[in-house]
Amino acid sequence: MTSMRTNRRHLIQSTLGLSAVVGFGNLSAALAAEASSVAALKAAGLDPLETYARMFASTTKGAEVAWWFEGALPRDIEDVGPVDTIQEETVRIHRTESYGSGKLEFIWKEVGVFRDIRTGENPPERFDPVSGATSKAGTLLGGGGHAAKVTITKSGDALIPALETGGNTVGAQGIKATVEGNRVCFTHFEDKTRAAPQGGMAPTNRTVFKIYANIDDLKGKPPSVAASGFYGVKAMATGKVFVNGLMHKAGMDEKLNPIAYARLKAAFPTFFKGDRFAPDWES
Repeated sequence: MTSMRTNRRHLIQSTLGLSAVVGFGNLSAALAAEASSVAALKAAGLDPLETYARMFASTTKGAEVAWWFEGALPRDIEDVGPVDTIQEETVRIHRTESYGSGKLEFIWKEVGVFRDIRTGENPPERFDPVSGATSKAGTLLGGGGHAAKVTITKSGDALIPALETGGNTVGAQGIKATVEGNRVCFTHFEDKTRAAPQGGMAPTNRTVFKIYANIDDLKGKPPSVAASGFYGVKAMATGKVFVNGLMHKAGMDEKLNPIAYARLKAAFPTFFKGDRFAPDWES
């Protein structure tokens, strides 16, 4: 299954720039070395695949959860450092297709808007104080197409991820887990190369999701548990950040950010049904 067609419509112009990430090479190496390590979960009495399913999605077939991404796109300014200039408000829906026999399959679709951090709105144009130029501003992410598919396969003490998404060539992927006190953490990374990157995005990027949940919740019975954390997209060649921010799991009718919810509903009415998220999974 291929992914939805992502429409960034000149999301950011070349004037945006990117911020440097210290130690990205070390992070990349560490993730690669520990990519399949989830032994910490077994030591804590947790099944790795079940824990992943309950944190990222649900163990119930057909169940849907909404992941909210609230982040920013930084720009490096000489003598100042990285400055957030554009804000991202994106919601990604995960729908469980199957769970059992050592495998989890879920699909996802997402929609998002990008706002000027100065005005809080989606202006048709953006002014760049460095160049003095005003350029057209794209403001949308998503808008239809096929869902992406994620398959997580259990293999001994490892979880092996596989991503199917159109418009990208998928490279290295990996999952690791840690347990500290009463908190369980999953770090999931995936490398993707875009055939036609837009808006200042590098051709090959690493996306990292780092989410946390309470171990007491995971030792209970719910098929899905509360989770939240952080995400980031970095250029593989330079380690510079394209976008990063917070991510939070919510219900399909939960307005985690009412202002962002209203913006998304106005921009993508077909992604909603009544007062809840309801993507068309058949398109």
